[in-house]
Amino acid sequence: MKFWQKAFVCVMILFLLGLDVMSCVLIGRAYALNRDYAVAAAETEHEIIKKSLFESIKLSENVSSEIHSADLAVIVNPYAGFYRGQNVYFNLYQGDVLMYGNAPFEASADRYGVGQGERISEMKTVDGKLYCFVASNLSAPYEHLQYVYIKDEQALDGFKNDMISSFVTIGVAAGLILSIIMLTLLIGLTRPFRKLNAAAAEISGGNFDMRVSVKSRDEVGDFARSFNLMIDRVGEHIFALARMTESKQNFIDNLAHEIRTPVTAIIGYGELLKYANCSEADKETAVGHILSQGRRIQNISFKLLDLAYMEHSHIQKLPVLLTDLFAEVTAALNFRFKEKGVALRAEWMPASVVGDAELLKSLFVNLLDNAIEASDTGGVVEIRAGQTPEGVTVEITDCGKGMDETEPARIAEPFYRIDQSRSGGGNHAGLGLTLCARICELHAAAFNIVSDPGAGTTVKILFTPL
Repeated sequence: MKFWQKAFVCVMILFLLGLDVMSCVLIGRAYALNRDYAVAAAETEHEIIKKSLFESIKLSENVSSEIHSADLAVIVNPYAGFYRGQNVYFNLYQGDVLMYGNAPFEASADRYGVGQGERISEMKTVDGKLYCFVASNLSAPYEHLQYVYIKDEQALDGFKNDMISSFVTIGVAAGLILSIIMLTLLIGLTRPFRKLNAAAAEISGGNFDMRVSVKSRDEVGDFARSFNLMIDRVGEHIFALARMTESKQNFIDNLAHEIRTPVTAIIGYGELLKYANCSEADKETAVGHILSQGRRIQNISFKLLDLAYMEHSHIQKLPVLLTDLFAEVTAALNFRFKEKGVALRAEWMPASVVGDAELLKSLFVNLLDNAIEASDTGGVVEIRAGQTPEGVTVEITDCGKGMDETEPARIAEPFYRIDQSRSGGGNHAGLGLTLCARICELHAAAFNIVSDPGAGTTVKILFTPL
């Protein structure tokens, strides 16, 4: 059973119970008041009739204390006949003997024990009918005569039944009206909860853009706003989890991409040592490069772990001299330049930046490797660096086929690939520039790509003073 149905049933039960209690109290009170009024009216009428009977008997008997039953009937009959039409009856007792009686029931037991000047009044049911009895003795010298006034009060029971019927009718009508009002109110009041329930069902189905529109300023409105805020927070956490999952996959792809160049250098120098006739100096240089690239693979692995699993990587920033950094990078890529048949043209002025040397090596190795990949055999890759008023600028330009105007904006997106015909036929995974952009972001450096079809591509990096 739904909440609004429970509320409706509870309210109707309470209403009906309250109406029944109120009806019983009102009917009982009204019946008691009418009963008291009937008794009071009967007592008044009893005294009037008793006084009239006393005067009639007194005149008839010449103040004699003795009275005969036949004579009494003659005196009382006119009164009895008059009041019978009003459902009023008389019983007259002398001692325990009924001298006169016209009640529609056996009256021998209606003798009351009352003293002179006393009066007894009561309501009781006889033969299934309600009667009012008022009894007292006549005045002297007829105090031995007891006059019992009897009035049919069946109308009181009829009044009570009519009131019960009226209250039942009123209760049914009020119940129907209240039912309509309560259903309307409850359906309206619970509408926000149905909206919340529907929204929760949508959200459980994966629609985290679902929100509840409740404009009320009561507790329901506060709850709806809290519900929407909760969904915002849940959506943020789910998005963060998705990014974390994506970050794990990116880590694997980035790691595979990053170790390709140093592994190529290690293999190249290893083959040089194995198959070429080298001098001891050349062998020592080759072994040094192999060791250097092996350490670089190790360092890159740890840095990629930081980039993949930390929202804000804490890198150690120290002054780095770019001339030394470029010398190491070009030496590592020397084998790639020779393999592709691409020349390197370097123009850099002494300049230094504050950053992580290993990450900056990875940055420039990726950019130069992409430039080599994009260039045709016999082409030239240029690297320029120097100090400007805005900061230290580094530009790397290839002589490849370039890109159209829409691609530079997307080239740094993860896994994005330009058309193979524009990339020199390389097999890049589309993650190198993503890592470059992230490294520039960690160093607060501006990263910009400018390219025109057929005119090559230039990557511009601006290191601003911290």
